[in-house]
Amino acid sequence: MSKKIFHPFHLSGLWRAGNAMQPIPNNVKLLRHDPENAAFYLAKVKEDGSYDPEWKVLVFTDLHFDSFDNVGPRTAAELVAAIEREQPDFIGLLGDVTLVTFDQLRTRHFVRLMTKTSLYWTAVLGNHEGEPPLSVTQQGTVRAYLKSPKACVQYAMPGVAGWGNQVIHLMADENRIAQSLYFMDSGGRNQMGKLTKGKYTLRDSHPHIQASQTAWYERALAAARAQYGDMKSMILMHMPVWDYREAWALTEKGELPLLWEQHGESICADHTPDRNGGLPDKARELGSTWAFVCGHDHANDYAVDYKGLRLIYNRPGGFATMCMGDNVRQGYTRYSIHRDGKVDLENISYNK
Repeated sequence: MSKKIFHPFHLSGLWRAGNAMQPIPNNVKLLRHDPENAAFYLAKVKEDGSYDPEWKVLVFTDLHFDSFDNVGPRTAAELVAAIEREQPDFIGLLGDVTLVTFDQLRTRHFVRLMTKTSLYWTAVLGNHEGEPPLSVTQQGTVRAYLKSPKACVQYAMPGVAGWGNQVIHLMADENRIAQSLYFMDSGGRNQMGKLTKGKYTLRDSHPHIQASQTAWYERALAAARAQYGDMKSMILMHMPVWDYREAWALTEKGELPLLWEQHGESICADHTPDRNGGLPDKARELGSTWAFVCGHDHANDYAVDYKGLRLIYNRPGGFATMCMGDNVRQGYTRYSIHRDGKVDLENISYNK
């Protein structure tokens, strides 16, 4: 057997990357976990006990560890190199991490890699996790994440749709939140249903954002405000909400400018806002959230301001993703968060 292949499906890429991953020095501590609101409060604590209010957060999306050729190991190596180079305080993942049939072992290897970083991290589900038969389920994926000691992930909340909805509060000091990051299960998945005449039927297991998730967002925001006052926040998920579609339609008419980067494919969101669960309008009403961030549309790498919200595509990270032409750059997005809630955002290519 070739030394390059440890076992079938090129799972060795993630295994080798985990072996290569060295712990990242950091002084981040979990102050507390509020399970009722799926809230994790993190602080950077200096040696003298004071808080460091500046945060570096790396967000990866669509890593697509599903390849049968050499691009899976390449993605894994680039992921490790980026984390070691950036030395972030926190890592977020916006879904479609490991996928395709028989991905249980691949998921465990990914969790092992993230654990070896020694960093706190979180992840939401994409539309592909748990999609094909014989793959780890959505619930099983989240349970696998929870085996990592520093995974800020909550399995579920009673009455709230989806798995892995959680908010990460990044503290500026003992009495102030620098930024709240709401990671949401955006659904949009088709699970394999009943086998009939040799064919599986598809069933929509979670049609995008639900009203129960919007209610959780409002409740969790109110709880944080009651203790720490107003703060800025972002909502991060895999699938774009309907507003991305409407904003792009205005951009095509020349009525709304792109703030940066490029549009490379159609917006994969519902054609009506009915399945947003009222989330964008609620975010505007409550006045904390300034930005939505998503992945999924691999060749879209831009941002636009629309009705008081900044709609952002996170840079995609996998070399096995579809629709990636020569002019699309794989990488990640760095969010530099400051004490006053200001966020400096930069899309980074792996080869930069």
